[in-house]
Amino acid sequence: MRSQQEAERSRLAARPAAVLPGPAAAGTDPAALGPLATFLGQVFVVAALVHGFGVLFVNHQHVAAALLTALAFGCLVLAPRALVRRVRVSLPFVALVLWMVASWSWSVNPPQTYLRLETLVPVLLGMVVVTGLLPEPARLAALRWSIRVTLLVVVVAVATSASARISGDAEFVVAGWRGTFSDKNSLALYLVFALAATVVLDRGWSRWLTSAVIAVLLGGAQSATGVFSALLVLALVAWLPMLRRRSGRQLTLFVLVTAAVVVCVAGAIAVNVTAVLGAYGKDTSLTGRTDIWAAVVGAIQQRPLNGYGLGTPLVDVAQPSALTMRLWREIGFEAPHAHDGTLDVLAQLGVVGFVLFLTVFWTTARAAARQLGRAPRAATFALVVLSAQVLMSISENVFLGPWLLVLLFVQAPLLGRQPREGLPGPSVEPRGAAGGGKSRLGVPALDPVA
Repeated sequence: MRSQQEAERSRLAARPAAVLPGPAAAGTDPAALGPLATFLGQVFVVAALVHGFGVLFVNHQHVAAALLTALAFGCLVLAPRALVRRVRVSLPFVALVLWMVASWSWSVNPPQTYLRLETLVPVLLGMVVVTGLLPEPARLAALRWSIRVTLLVVVVAVATSASARISGDAEFVVAGWRGTFSDKNSLALYLVFALAATVVLDRGWSRWLTSAVIAVLLGGAQSATGVFSALLVLALVAWLPMLRRRSGRQLTLFVLVTAAVVVCVAGAIAVNVTAVLGAYGKDTSLTGRTDIWAAVVGAIQQRPLNGYGLGTPLVDVAQPSALTMRLWREIGFEAPHAHDGTLDVLAQLGVVGFVLFLTVFWTTARAAARQLGRAPRAATFALVVLSAQVLMSISENVFLGPWLLVLLFVQAPLLGRQPREGLPGPSVEPRGAAGGGKSRLGVPALDPVA
C-alpha cells in the first residue's frame, strides 16, 4: 500500500505545472486570476491599444493614461500573490524605459518629453503587468476585441464622414482613407498588425470576415507601405510552417530557393521602382521623405549619443521646439515625424537608446524563434509582427509610442519557459498524425493557416 502511495506521489510530482491556468482550472487553482481581475485586465488591453493608436481622439491624454493605469493597478491588486510572482519582466525593456525617463534631463523640449513620459510609461508598465497576469485565452480575446472595436470605428467613420476618406490637411490633400487615424499611413500600419493577429490567432468565420474588412480598408487607404507589408505578412504565415517541416538537405535547399526568390523579387522592384511608386502616386523622393531623412540625419550627427529627448524632434508638433522649427525650414514643410523607424529612435534617444531598443527587439525575435515548437502560434505571431515592423520602418515610425505596446504584447507569452499552448485556431498537429507526433525537426509541426 505504501509503495502504491509513493508511486502516486511521484507521478503527480512529475506532471508539469501550467504557468498560467486555463479557464477550466480557474475555479480550483488558488493562483488563478479571478473573473473581476480578468475583466479589468482585458478592458485595459482593449483600451490601451485603441487609445495608443489614436483611434479615438482624447483631449486630455494624461487623464486617459491615469484611467488606464487604474485598470492595470486594479488587475494587479486583485491578482493572487502567487500569480503576481510569476510575472516576468524583460531587463532590456526596463533599461530602455529608464533611458527614456532619463532623456527628460537633456531634452530640447522638456514639456513635450514630460508629457510623453506621463502618458506612455505608466501604460507600458501596465501592459507588462496585465499581459503577464492574464491567461492566454483571455489575452487573445482582448486583442481580438481591440481589433474589432477599432475596425468598427474606422468603418463607421469612412461610411459617414467625407473627411475620413481623404488624408492630409486643408493645404495638402492626399487620396486615401484614414478613418479616425491621423493619416492614411497610420491606418494602413495598424491594419497590417490587425491582419497578422487575425490570420495567425483567429479562426472560423471571424477570421474570414475580419480579414475581408481589413482588405477593403487597406485598399481604400492606398498606402504602398501598407500593401507591401500585408503581402509580407501573408507570405510569412505560409512560409514559416513549410520551413519547420524540413530538415537536413531539404531545409538547406528550401532556404536557398527562398533566398533566390526574395532576391529576384527585390531586383524586379528595384528595376521598376519608378513604375511601382507611380502606381501609388509617388516619385523617387517618396513624397518628400528623402528631404526629411537628410535633415534628420544632420540633426542626429550633432547629438549622436543621447539624442534630443523622448517626444522630440519633429514629433512635438503641438508645441514644436526651436530644433523642430529649424528642421521644418530645412525640409520645406511641417513633417510630423522622421518617416523612418531607425532615424526616429536615434533622434529621440540617441545611439544608446537605439541599442537598448534593438536589444529588446532582438531578444523577442530570438525567443520567438526558439519557441516555434513549444508555442507555435504565439511565436509565429511575434515573428510575423516583428518582420512587418522592420519593413514598415523603412518609411514610417513603427518602433516607439503604441508600437512598444505591441512589442510587449507579442513578447509576453515568450518570456521564460512556457507550457505547450492551446491557442484558438487551426490544428497544430503534424501531418498524418492524430496527436503526439513530431515533424522531421523533432517538434510538433505547425500547419499553415487555412
